[in-house]
Amino acid sequence: FSQSTRWPSLDGDRENGCIRSVAHAYSSEGGLAVLYGNIAMDGCVVKTAGVDESIYVFEGTARVYESQDSAVEGILGDEVKPGDVVIIRYEGP
Repeated sequence: FSQSTRWPSLDGDRENGCIRSVAHAYSSEGGLAVLYGNIAMDGCVVKTAGVDESIYVFEGTARVYESQDSAVEGILGDEVKPGDVVIIRYEGP
C-alpha cells in the first residue's frame, strides 16, 4: 500500500464487522490470556484460540525447549512422555 491507495468504503458495521463494539465482541473473555506458574512466574501471554478449555489449568510435567528443532528431537527421542506439555520458547503464535 501507499499513501495514494484508498479504500472505497470503510467497514462501519460494529455488530458484525471487522472492528466490533464491546457489546458485539467475538468473545466475552477476549482473545488473549496471561498465564502464571513455575515456568512463567512473571507471566506469559497466550492466544486463547489455540488452547482447548480442558487444559486452561494444567498440573504436570512441562518440557521446555529453545527451538522447534530441539523440541522435535525431544519428542522423537522419547524425552517427551504422553501427558507432558511441550513449551517452545521464543516462537511466535
